[in-house]
Parts: sequence; C-alpha cells; structure tokens
Amino acid sequence: MAGNGNHPILDELADASRRAILEQLRTGPKSVMELVEATALKQPNVSNHLAKMRERGLVVAQRSGRQVFYSLANPLVEAVLTTALSGWGQNDATADADHRLKQWSERYAAAIAAGNEEEARRIVSECLIQRLPMEDLYIEVFQHSLVQIGLWYEEGKLTEAQEHLASGITERLMAKASQFYPSMLSQGKTVILGAVAGNWHSIGLRMISDVLQHHGWHALYLGANVPTESFVQMVRQKQPHMVIISCAVEEVAEEARRLVERLKALRNEPDMRQFIIGLGGGFINRNPDFVREVGADFTARDARELLARLES
Repeated sequence: MAGNGNHPILDELADASRRAILEQLRTGPKSVMELVEATALKQPNVSNHLAKMRERGLVVAQRSGRQVFYSLANPLVEAVLTTALSGWGQNDATADADHRLKQWSERYAAAIAAGNEEEARRIVSECLIQRLPMEDLYIEVFQHSLVQIGLWYEEGKLTEAQEHLASGITERLMAKASQFYPSMLSQGKTVILGAVAGNWHSIGLRMISDVLQHHGWHALYLGANVPTESFVQMVRQKQPHMVIISCAVEEVAEEARRLVERLKALRNEPDMRQFIIGLGGGFINRNPDFVREVGADFTARDARELLARLES
C-alpha cells in the first residue's frame, strides 16, 4: 500500500478496464472467464490487469479445483473502492468546503511548482475521494494553480522549464481525473474546440472540452496550433452546433480574426448548420472588446462561465 496517504486503488480506478474489473469483484469472487464475460474485455487483458493488481495488493487469487477465483484483497480495499465509486461528481457540501478547496489549490500550486508529481497526484486523489465537482477541480484547483504558476514565472521565481513542467503535470492529471466524471445524459449537440494557428497554449481549452463532455456534449478537441483551413474543413465536415476558439497571445490575434471571418462565411453556405462561435483565451480575457470587433458570438473566461451562458 502507498505510504503517503494515497491509496493505490485510486490510481487503478483511473483506468477504465481495471475499474470495470474492480466493480465486478465488489459483488464477490470471479474467475477470469466470468470477468471477461462481464466486462467484454479480452482474456489476456483481464489476466494482465489482475496480475498487476495482485502485485499492488489489491486483489488476491484462490484456487478451487482447476479454476482460479479472484477477489478484493481485504475489507480496507473494499471500503475504499465503495467510497470511491459512489457518487462521483456530487457536491459533498460542508461548512468548511471553501476552506478545503482553497487549501487544495494552494497545496497543488506548490506541488507543481516544485515538480512534485506524486504530491500533486495525491492532492487530486483527495479531491476525487471527496467527490469534488468537476468544475471545482478544474477551475479552483487546476486553473487557479496554473495562474499562480504564471505569476511566479513573471516574478522570476520560476524558470520557463519549471513552468512547462507544471503544465505537463497538470495535463497528465487532468487526463486521469476526467475518467472519474462520466458524461451526463447526451444533449445531442456537438462542439469543436481548437486553438488558433500559432497558439500553443491549450490547457484551458482542454478543461472546457472535458467539462462540456461531462455535461453531455459531444466534444471534438483539436488541440493547439490548428491551421485555419484545416479548422474550417473540420467544421464543414462535422456540422457542429458550437465552435470554440482559443486565442491566448496577442501574436495570433490576427489569425484568430481570419478564422472567425472564415467560420462566419462558412455558416452562411447552403446546407450548413447555424453554429455559434465562441472566442476565448488569455488574450481575449484581457481584451474582451476584440470579440465584438471580429464578430464572434460570445466569450467566457472559464468553463463555469461558459456553462452559465449556455443555460441562459
């Protein structure tokens, strides 16, 4: 078992296949073939996952005749698993919720500034085990911490390499955390998200993509530095209900203008869906008038503000 307070089962739950196996073992011992039938995974994959979880002390094997049955290793594993799987994403509101959230954010910022990925992972695991809503984890912990990292970099307290390491740690932990927030009932709507050509800053855009996916949107995340014509072709092909563009720095503002103009012309073509265009990112947050100037439909500073705009 991990000695730093982060139960190893939390790492296993981030893998969809192992999570499916562990959920089956909650109901009692199972053979490999029973797990294959219940999870629709291939037999070699099930055996491989079980072997690794045995090494970590999460499951045990017991032979009965010619068959081997697997079960959860002990009551502690079962208790942690039950707690972890119950009610992800529900708000565990308490009197000190805001205080705890502030502490998580401060601790996480310090961890990624130091390049301590193990500590950062432990903090995220705490947030998940406390069923922190996705928007709170992404905005109050991830986003706020990265803003703090940027300030420390501007003040000369961190090098550019340290800033990049902090971003890389956060991207990896976002990928893990997102698996704990299943999509809600589908809204039957598609959104395409991409950073304008020349814009390599895309973590904020990825956060919005994950949150929209969680809220039932079919999110097509194109990532950083998307060439304008390729962006337009994707929109023409996928016929989305909404397009979100990230423009983080002033150097790519004119390319953002060009992309918005191309998309406005595209949606006026015959047989094109009348999608809406959102424009955001660091440069836009500092220059909100640019949104009206180029003719985009809306902007939002973060995922929570975007959700509020969509609801209204």
